[in-house]
Amino acid sequence: VTSVVTYNLANNSSTFDSSNYLFSAENARITLNFGAIWPADLRPAGTCEITYVAGWGDAASNVPMPIRTAIKMHAAAMYESRGMCDCGTPPDSAQALLKQYRVRSHI
Repeated sequence: VTSVVTYNLANNSSTFDSSNYLFSAENARITLNFGAIWPADLRPAGTCEITYVAGWGDAASNVPMPIRTAIKMHAAAMYESRGMCDCGTPPDSAQALLKQYRVRSHI
């Protein structure tokens, strides 16, 4: 997590100080530190934006080859069966390549 920005009732933004919260990568949650409180005048919807960094690196070459291959396999399968596929589900062969990189979390 690189920042947490909150919005008040007047739609003004402010950065919530990182000393107020703890990010747990294990369960992908932000919790308030002891004694910290959220600002009192938060708007009721779209209250905050959390900016975070995810992925393997800044360049495509940082992504492990099996993941890049699985992405290509999925794209090829979607192209070959245009309009007639469950495009959200990669082919079994691609899923097999991705299996070793799957991270399971109990959120």
